[in-house]
Amino acid sequence: MTISRDSLERFDTRLATVLAWGVVASAGLLATGLAVLLAAGTGPAATRLLDAGLVVLMLTPAARVVVSLVEYVVARDWVFAGLTLAVLGILVATLLTALGAR
Repeated sequence: MTISRDSLERFDTRLATVLAWGVVASAGLLATGLAVLLAAGTGPAATRLLDAGLVVLMLTPAARVVVSLVEYVVARDWVFAGLTLAVLGILVATLLTALGAR
């Protein structure tokens, strides 16, 4: 299947947007958590903000995989959709394994 240049550019733009927003949100949460930690010392608010910043940072690549999957399905590129679905399955299995190990 041939994908048009416009479709590829739109795909790249969406992926870049997801990654940029993930990094900005993570940095904002981490910076706010650090500011609260420095101003008030240790506390639940600072810990929650720092934890949230790290979680957002870790989920950003997974969000990229989800956006990729949606784009491949819309483009009817079934080979890449299947491969991306397999990657998403591996990410979910890893997350569930990590949560079960706690």
